[in-house]
Amino acid sequence: MEGKESVAPPPLDNAAFLEELIKPAPAPEPEQKSAKPRTARARTTSYDRITRQIGLVVALLLTIGIWFAGAYFTLQWLGSIGLKLATAGLLSYLIPLAITGLEIGLRPDRSPTWISRFFWFAVLLFDAGTTAAGVTAAVEGRIVAGIALAGGTAWAIGGLAGLFFALFPEIAARSLMSELKK
Repeated sequence: MEGKESVAPPPLDNAAFLEELIKPAPAPEPEQKSAKPRTARARTTSYDRITRQIGLVVALLLTIGIWFAGAYFTLQWLGSIGLKLATAGLLSYLIPLAITGLEIGLRPDRSPTWISRFFWFAVLLFDAGTTAAGVTAAVEGRIVAGIALAGGTAWAIGGLAGLFFALFPEIAARSLMSELKK
C-alpha cells in the first residue's frame, strides 16, 4: 500500500461534532417536474350507465314487492281482528301506506324533538307487530324442513319477518332513489 496514503479527516471536538449534527440538511436541488404517467380513469360508457339504471330500477321494484308483502301480512292480521277496512281490496292498502308515510315523515334522523321520535317508534312497533302477527298466522302449523312451526318458533319467524318488512323497504327505497338521481 505504498504510494497511497489514506487521509483521515481531522478529529472534531465535542462542540463541533454537535454543531455538525444539529445543522440543517442542505436544501435539495430543485428537480424538474417530470410528466407523471396519467392513471387510467374508469370511463363510464352509456352502456354502463344504462345497465346501472336498469339494475337500480329492478332493485327498487323488488323493494316495492317486499313492501307489498309486509302490507299484505299487516292487512291479514287487521282483517282477522275484525277491521272491515282491511278487507276492502286495493283501497285497504291505504292503511299500510299511511303507516309508511308516518315512519318516513317522523324518521329519527330528521326529527329534532323527542315526541316525534316517540311517535316514530310507536308507529314502527305497530307496523312490525301487526306484520309479525300476520306472518305468524300464515306460518303457524306448517312443517318446514321437518320443523313444526308452532308457538315460539312461529312467533320468532314472525317477529324477524315483521322487523324486516317494517324497516327494510323504507331504507332500501331511500338509498336506491338517491342512487337513481346520480
